[in-house]
Amino acid sequence: MITLQANDIQCSHCTGRIEKALKNENIKAEISLENKTVKIEDENKNKVLEILDDLGFPAQEI
Repeated sequence: MITLQANDIQCSHCTGRIEKALKNENIKAEISLENKTVKIEDENKNKVLEILDDLGFPAQEI
């Protein structure tokens, strides 16, 4: 499992948008509003980074 930092996550609406987009791609993730992180399985990293960027939440692996 890897953790991505997405500092632009500001509210529960943000996490909801991310959850919905990832669910549409059948990607399971743990999203933390408090830590502004998204935890995912390693094989999904590039796809998730692309989705987050498209949603306006650029992220990087930490």
